Amino acid sequence: MHPTQETPGSEQRQPLVVLRGSTRKHHHTVADSLRIDPDFQTLIPPLSASEFATLEASIQEKGCRDPLVVWAEEKILIDGHNRYAICTAHGIPYQTVEMSFESPNTVKVWMLLNQLGRRNLTSESVSYLRGTWYELTKQSRGGDRKSSGHFDHLKTETKLGAQFKASPKTIRRDAQFAKAVDTLSSIGGEDMKWKIRRCTFMV
Repeated sequence: MHPTQETPGSEQRQPLVVLRGSTRKHHHTVADSLRIDPDFQTLIPPLSASEFATLEASIQEKGCRDPLVVWAEEKILIDGHNRYAICTAHGIPYQTVEMSFESPNTVKVWMLLNQLGRRNLTSESVSYLRGTWYELTKQSRGGDRKSSGHFDHLKTETKLGAQFKASPKTIRRDAQFAKAVDTLSSIGGEDMKWKIRRCTFMV
């Protein structure tokens, strides 16, 4: 099903849909370059010095075995920022897989899902990711908290709660936690966000 196109004055709301792109791999050399969007990159926690050194040593020894993921329409890197930095620094070839998305928000939702599917997440990190996902979904649906808009938000809470085996109330608390973390990071810098989440991600 294709996303509904909203016209001015229309009461329809565009559903949150992620369109899968081609899984064909593209080969790149050091001469190639990918676009980096800071808004996407800040969703990915930085590696510690030791973690980065371990990854760097592995790629130098074995090459970049996992393809980087690129937003097909905008040619922006959305997964594999650390691997990309290492490959470009050392002239190591890499591969990319392009995926198609309808908007920046759907890209972010995919990135959050990608992170939630990885291991070694603290409860704080899971809460932050779920809360951020909830807020992005609300933004995609649009509208206010009245009438049908309020119903849409309730449906979002229920849907995400079912997906993560959590109550709608828990999802709402997650959203409050995520907003609080983002507020603190806007004051204390991005490092504050990662200190609060205290999480370890795969790269």
